[in-house]
Amino acid sequence: MIEISAQDREWLESVWKKICSKMSKVVDNVGDKIPYTTIGGRFDDKFEEDPAWWTNGFWPGIMWLMYMGTKDEKYREKAEKAELRLDKVLFGLDGSFEGLHHDVGFMWHISSVANYRITGNPQSRIRGLIAANHLASRFNINGRFITAGTAKIGKDGR
Repeated sequence: MIEISAQDREWLESVWKKICSKMSKVVDNVGDKIPYTTIGGRFDDKFEEDPAWWTNGFWPGIMWLMYMGTKDEKYREKAEKAELRLDKVLFGLDGSFEGLHHDVGFMWHISSVANYRITGNPQSRIRGLIAANHLASRFNINGRFITAGTAKIGKDGR
């Protein structure tokens, strides 16, 4: 175990209080968005612009970290709502699977897998397994690498 001085412990506690205060305000202001940046002090929603954007899983991941640290249900609720929004991408609910790319780990490991590990939610486990399966399918066995990028296939198959 690492020894922490009283001064460092005091600093850590003060930083944690600031994080909790800031995140509580941010969560209240964000609503059901998956925030990306702020414009004029208001949060945008990258999900609306690009549901498959690689950072869209970060928000629920942060919410799970806050939930674990505070046990405040508002963080759990935000994490679960964001995870459900990501279903549009994972299950191709928009009619395509073009959003599944090499960043699926960023999107579902810290959202769905975190949810499963914390709550035991079986649907979140399935989401995590589907994302992992997709990522594994991108592995090029001959080159021993995971392919990056997405290939857009038209309706005619080309």
